[in-house]
Amino acid sequence: MADVSFLHVLAEGFTAFNTQLEKDAWGAIDVSTFAGSNGRPAKPMGAAPAYVSLKVAIQVAVSELMMVVQSTAGAKGFDAAWDQAEKHFSALIVAARKSSNASTKAAADRLFASMLMGQGDGQTQLGYQQEVDFGRKQVLLSEQSQTAADIALLGLGPMMFAIATATEDLASAVTRGRADLSPSKQRQALITKCSQVFGTVYRMLDWHAEYGTAGADREKAVALKASLHELASKYFVRTRKTKLTQTVVTAPTP
Repeated sequence: MADVSFLHVLAEGFTAFNTQLEKDAWGAIDVSTFAGSNGRPAKPMGAAPAYVSLKVAIQVAVSELMMVVQSTAGAKGFDAAWDQAEKHFSALIVAARKSSNASTKAAADRLFASMLMGQGDGQTQLGYQQEVDFGRKQVLLSEQSQTAADIALLGLGPMMFAIATATEDLASAVTRGRADLSPSKQRQALITKCSQVFGTVYRMLDWHAEYGTAGADREKAVALKASLHELASKYFVRTRKTKLTQTVVTAPTP
């Protein structure tokens, strides 16, 4: 039996396969008895027909990846909002440090030292979870008496509220799915999971195509396997072309 690898397939390849499940040979497999409206198993799969269990396995893997892809995209948006709030906050403090008013300048200097990083916006270069931690630390510091007084003096209360809101919005996006992994690591873990699931399903279909006792059974396995093979081949070709394009041959100097 032939073996095919899905390790080179990108996230969009797996998520796009979701549409393939609704048409042609895959679409003809009715999984409604065993899968709920969310595509996940609604009852024990041990009694499910072979092709039903294979389709549900792919549905579950793809749906989990799609959820994290959407979460990652959301985190990027909330990260941009957090960065913008931090840069605005920093700019106001930096401007206040140039004030001719001694009290204003002193307050700004204290806030710059305790509430910001680097040149004032170094915190915007942190990872998602680090930004959440930093934002929450800023909120806690803002509640201390001296810092609260400095913020009030410079009129930065609304900016602290904006930072607190942006921080919790980012925190919700970052921890969607698995709280112990960042969105990018969640995404990579589920791409790997899809590679494994698609590979397992392909090998099972390969077995049915070779050992199926009924002609119709073998034909269905071949048709289902063909769509998976097309997916693997498309990304293998793309990967090969990219590597060949990046290879530079330098002629020897005469």
